[in-house]
Amino acid sequence: MGEPSTDLIALQQRFSTLLQEIRNSESDNSWVEVENVAQALANGLRSKGGPVDNHTVLGKTALPRTLTSLFTSALHGSGIPDDKFTSVVFELLRVAANICLDHNENRSRLLEAGFPQAITSLLEGYVELIPSPPHTNPLDLSDAHLKIIRTSIGALLNASLGYEPVKMRLISLEAPLTILKLSTAIYPTGYWTNASPDETNLDAPSEGSWGLRFGLSDWAWRAISELKDVKGESEAINKDEKFASNLIDADYENLQESCTLLESLSLDLEDIRLSLARGLNFPSEHSGVPCLAIVLDFIEHGTYPSTWNSPVFDNVEKERKQKAFNICKAALIKTVVEVAGESRNEDVLWDDSEPGQPGGPFVSRMVTWLKRYVHDMDATTAEGAPNAQSILDREDMKTSAQLVSPPHSLAPDLTSTHLLSPNTDIKVKHGVLGLLKHLAQASASSLVIHSALGRAGVIRRIAASGVWDEKTDAMAGFVQLSAIGVVKHIPTVDSQPSPIAAGSVNKEDLLENQRKRSAAIRTVLTPECASILATLVGRSGQYPLLINEGVVALSLLSTHKEGGLLVLDALMTSINVGEVTSLPDVGSDVGSAGDVGSTPPTTPSAHPRLNVPRHPLDMLIFTLKNVDNPVNFPVEVRVNVCSFFAQLARHTAGENLDRVKAAVRPVLETILITGTEEMLTKAAHRVLNTWAPTSST
Repeated sequence: MGEPSTDLIALQQRFSTLLQEIRNSESDNSWVEVENVAQALANGLRSKGGPVDNHTVLGKTALPRTLTSLFTSALHGSGIPDDKFTSVVFELLRVAANICLDHNENRSRLLEAGFPQAITSLLEGYVELIPSPPHTNPLDLSDAHLKIIRTSIGALLNASLGYEPVKMRLISLEAPLTILKLSTAIYPTGYWTNASPDETNLDAPSEGSWGLRFGLSDWAWRAISELKDVKGESEAINKDEKFASNLIDADYENLQESCTLLESLSLDLEDIRLSLARGLNFPSEHSGVPCLAIVLDFIEHGTYPSTWNSPVFDNVEKERKQKAFNICKAALIKTVVEVAGESRNEDVLWDDSEPGQPGGPFVSRMVTWLKRYVHDMDATTAEGAPNAQSILDREDMKTSAQLVSPPHSLAPDLTSTHLLSPNTDIKVKHGVLGLLKHLAQASASSLVIHSALGRAGVIRRIAASGVWDEKTDAMAGFVQLSAIGVVKHIPTVDSQPSPIAAGSVNKEDLLENQRKRSAAIRTVLTPECASILATLVGRSGQYPLLINEGVVALSLLSTHKEGGLLVLDALMTSINVGEVTSLPDVGSDVGSAGDVGSTPPTTPSAHPRLNVPRHPLDMLIFTLKNVDNPVNFPVEVRVNVCSFFAQLARHTAGENLDRVKAAVRPVLETILITGTEEMLTKAAHRVLNTWAPTSST
């Protein structure tokens, strides 16, 4: 036998010959040899390294095109392969997955040959077999077809991870949605616990049917999230782990990924928030599945699975899973808050069609949750803690006199000491005071609302809650603003003597506090303030802490519509830095991605390693890149820069913002491709999503 590279080249040449033979006269023997050659090639490409770079050598041959042609020929014009050809299709997929492993040139060649597109078409063929949701039974497929689907997903992972062209092509083909449909149909979470004993034999080998299914689910979530690396086919399933543990972990991962994805989509996309709300009353919105209702049911009734009591998990692992489960619920609560807080959903979620249920089922459910929370806290004794599974830490409901009128009568609950006291979690206070502020500001039926809140002693309760105490929590300022909003709109009534002894706070003091805040805001909303902050950022290249403080200050200023425009102008203003006396005009610099932050002016001799910005935007780009700088910028600082760019786009528009986007977008895309720091990658992705035009899903 010759050198390995020579052997593989010979196999590749035989591949080309077999393709021609099949085109001229197809035979079973030809396909058997294709399978054998493909298996040998795939095995030879399973690992990199050695004296010869086989991946590069083979990639430069006709192999990518030959592989694609043989793959499509093996399907014989069908959406999925006939059982007779499953083995050969499986081996061809292995070749594709292994040849592009950590190899951008081969990824490009496969893309040019159309192989990722062909795999996506194959997966779409399997999707056609799926019945309408919900999936109460797993999709009935043989192990051979399950291996094809799993390896197809693995090949797409290897072809796309860290390589933007393939990734973007797959997104345009809606491959993530296709993979998600297949995964949920093939592995319905938790179904294995109800299957027959033969199907769930815990001593069965992990490569059995259920092993394939949960392994496929794992790879599917990797493909959808694009956050994890695919190491290789042999590493997809750890054969040393107990089978039951693998199945439980697959369910657990499905839950985590689903909740995280829902939270992320609801935060970033208006269309998702609108669609979830529509689906509450019109299940046809989601193919008959009432998604938001299911989310609400899970928040209210979901609890730790009994399978977590399995002896394969020690107490530490159980506690870790329970903590993650609570985080999943928190993510879904955030989703509900975002859906309810979407202004365009008010008419969708608020329903007055049933006289006995003011506000409709959604509002009634929110009211029930809040009342239950207060009731559970009332029932709590010193010896007994409240039922954590029935407590929600924040709610978001619609403004209406009906909320404080029978049958809801929420005022006493909203002013309960369980919701407003010095010991109440500040997030709870934030939600409660936000709702109270909206109620107090209601113009219609304000007398009914104000009377109900007055009788409940809302101002006295706010003063006694400790909301005016000096706090270091960043949320305290927002909570205090909500409290001021409540007091401002609630008239002083007999049931609330003023001044109020508790906390020594009265209405006039609070209104004066608000006037001072407004005056302070007006004081900083000036071009001079924005310029000073931007210059601080631009001239602090050696001091990451100063840059971070400046970025946070600019972000806060950008939360105001006028402030955003001031900050945008300040970013584009030239800076005089030390010995740099002549800097290019910003209008001629910020025109394309290559202009800003690419090649800085000559560095002054006093600071031989310092990038010199032409304007503050340059320094922000230097910070994001974090290369060729005299100091290392911590990832937290770079994340704050991303948050600033996302915030800036909320209240600004026009040519200058377009120039900023053009300059920053390539840097963000590079961060996504590199993907070395998860927190930064997520932040960059969030900015690009914020900047992207909203479209239907």
